[in-house]
Amino acid sequence: MDFNGEKYSPGSLPEVCAPRNELLRKLDHRSRERLLYIQAPAGYGKTVVTNLWLQRSGLRHLWITLDEYDNDPELFYRLLCSAVTYTQEGKHNPTGFDRTGMFASSPVEHAMLLTAQVTSPGQPVYLVLDDLHCIMQEDILQSLPSFIRRLPADYHFIMLSRTAMPRKLQELFEGRCQPLSETDLAFSEKEIQELFRLAGHALSPAKAGSIMEKTGGWAIAVSTLAASEDLPDLTRENGNALHQYMERQIWSGLSPKDKNMLRKVSVVNDFSSELFGKLTSVKNPEAVVRGLLQKNVFLSRIGEDLYRFHALFLEFLRDRQKEARMDPKKLFKIAAQHYSEKGELYIARHYAILGDNLKFLAWQIYGESQYTGFSNNRSISAYVSGVGSYIDMLSTEAYGKYPYLNISAVWYHYLTGNVLKMTEALDRLYASLKRIALLHPEFLELTILVCTLDPRKKFMEMMQQFDRLPPVRIRHGEQQGASITVNMPFAHRCLRDYSEFSLYEDFDVKLEATAGLLLKKYFKIAMLLIRAGFAYERNQWKEAAAYCDQADLEVDEETSDEVLFTAMVHRWAALTAMGRDAESREAGQRIEQMLAEKDALYLMPNYKALKTENALREGNRQAAEEWLEEYFVHPEEQLMLYRTYQYLTTIQALIALDRLEEAEKLSRRLRKMAEEFSRETDMAEADVLLSVCLYRNARMEEAVETMLRAIELLYPYRFIRPFSILGSAVVPILKKCLTKVERRQDVCSYDRRYVNEIYIAAREQAGRKAGLPAPELPLKKLSKQQKRMIEYLSRGYTNGDIASETGLSVRTVKTHLFLAYEKLGVSSAPEAVSKAREMGLI
Repeated sequence: MDFNGEKYSPGSLPEVCAPRNELLRKLDHRSRERLLYIQAPAGYGKTVVTNLWLQRSGLRHLWITLDEYDNDPELFYRLLCSAVTYTQEGKHNPTGFDRTGMFASSPVEHAMLLTAQVTSPGQPVYLVLDDLHCIMQEDILQSLPSFIRRLPADYHFIMLSRTAMPRKLQELFEGRCQPLSETDLAFSEKEIQELFRLAGHALSPAKAGSIMEKTGGWAIAVSTLAASEDLPDLTRENGNALHQYMERQIWSGLSPKDKNMLRKVSVVNDFSSELFGKLTSVKNPEAVVRGLLQKNVFLSRIGEDLYRFHALFLEFLRDRQKEARMDPKKLFKIAAQHYSEKGELYIARHYAILGDNLKFLAWQIYGESQYTGFSNNRSISAYVSGVGSYIDMLSTEAYGKYPYLNISAVWYHYLTGNVLKMTEALDRLYASLKRIALLHPEFLELTILVCTLDPRKKFMEMMQQFDRLPPVRIRHGEQQGASITVNMPFAHRCLRDYSEFSLYEDFDVKLEATAGLLLKKYFKIAMLLIRAGFAYERNQWKEAAAYCDQADLEVDEETSDEVLFTAMVHRWAALTAMGRDAESREAGQRIEQMLAEKDALYLMPNYKALKTENALREGNRQAAEEWLEEYFVHPEEQLMLYRTYQYLTTIQALIALDRLEEAEKLSRRLRKMAEEFSRETDMAEADVLLSVCLYRNARMEEAVETMLRAIELLYPYRFIRPFSILGSAVVPILKKCLTKVERRQDVCSYDRRYVNEIYIAAREQAGRKAGLPAPELPLKKLSKQQKRMIEYLSRGYTNGDIASETGLSVRTVKTHLFLAYEKLGVSSAPEAVSKAREMGLI
């Protein structure tokens, strides 16, 4: 990592630089906090004044210059982690944080791990993030505050941006960070006079006032005027006015040859002498660039051999390019080839897309994708971030000319929960199957694999269709789909909801000739874990554990981390459900040990989700608060399918904290996405949680109807767990459901026995676990009869005994007890007696 290179350099200060003493004193004062945030539009001198302050203060610092290519968790955190590691005493290898080579698999998790290893540098260190507005990726913005918070207090951050401070940073530094704005950065009249004096021009107070009036102290306008001693009609932040000035004072004075060079080189954000030569075809490009540096063309040297125009002048040059009707595609292709040769694949891909260099683009995407290799050890979140940077930029022409690009489109839109775009890409693939088979047979297997994700079709039906296809020619014997489980913890509801398999006793035999070819060595373990999952959903935990035993026999040293994780989670879940707490803890420790040893931190969010769910069901309210503080838990405009388990945990955490409106909204959104992708178990689980929200909001009738909708969904598979696992939170709702089913049994598609089985299982769970935390409600006073009934229960009386003793009917006794249970917030006689004693009622 070159810490003198362009990414870690702010560029040199201008030859003529105003001292800005008053502004520097503000920086002195506000830099004492851990975050100094400077927000202003382009041209206000954010970079120059920060660079000036750091040089004058002598403080130890590292400067990170960000651009649009860094809007990716891997690239962003690789820069940041390299900088932090470089500051550590005695650590000479700034890339030492990636000794295992797994950083790309889960960059955010590895960055968080690094913070636990960083020690105090012994003096303040300032890390500058320049052009933070280039970073818009949600995982970065949500996780950055956690990264900062976990570092030793000697690490300070200075962030320069055109946009307001991200919300999560505002929350972390509320009251402890007073941002500097364009008002702070604007030149005063005295500073304008001083800058002109340093530039060799005497300026009267009246003329300084005139410049101040016309520019508003806008740094780039003031500096430009000082360099030329001209006073055009400029208006603050008026880019068109500045463009007019650039036209008259700079552009009009250039030769046609220079103008043509600048138009051509403006297609890239920055350039080396070598790239300048390739784009402009000039001889001796080093000398030409040196000559441009001597002219007033807003060109700065930002590295040993790297140059960049000021953003506003670059915008001006691109406007001139459009005016000249220059077709930049050829230039984009040159830039793509240049960056590809330099190994800068992200940048190369960007220019290949802009240049419609489809052949180069298609093979580069294939070459860097995770569709080759058997390990599949990669964070789906990291994959989505990478692919998302280009997938929506691909043209219809690209998909038509290279149909296998639709594989990436299907996969990406599936993961990000966009069913419309996913099915559009699937339809393009179906229409291209013959072409792919004839012209690109190496992609046929992958095409079939992603087609199995089609939510419009049943899996078993698709397998029958593929059974009629000719044998698939496999180019790479070890080729495998991008992910077996999309990092999800359970095999029976990962890539798809495979609940339909449970309707076939010998589904594994039926699938061996088709799905077996796609899953290869993972087919047998997948089938065993799916069976374990079905047993788990039916509360047949011993049977689930037995299938886990068989699955363990299929594990070897080459088993991918995510498949091993899934196998271990199935066992942990079964042990936890059986109440074998000691064994469950040991199983959990083995999972955590495996994730650490294999550096598979990308699987940690889903494991944390499962652990948090378990803590919540034991009544742990603090677990809810801690979950919602996790860097990967945040509101999302578009729900991501691969985060389904995390959303389910988030809903439960919100319910536990009585944030019912938020929980209801997320439940409905998750239910909708699950329905679009035909994930029935997810639909049902979202409905069950929605039902709890409605019940706690005193909307019992809606709660019952929602619960019955979930029951109807899972009745064909006889799944119990999605209901019973919530214990006391669902018991009152299920009791009402039973009554309702009795009344309309003739129109129900399910029978009362199934509902009763769920109800009994939920009551048993309520007896074992405290259940989701509920808000402390003021106790309603028990009537004399209700209190009397509870006293009888405390002496061991049954309902019949109480009826005989009191002369009341059994039905009346049940009514009194039901009302007493509701007031006490319990669902069984033992709970009622315990709660009444605890409160001193009996």
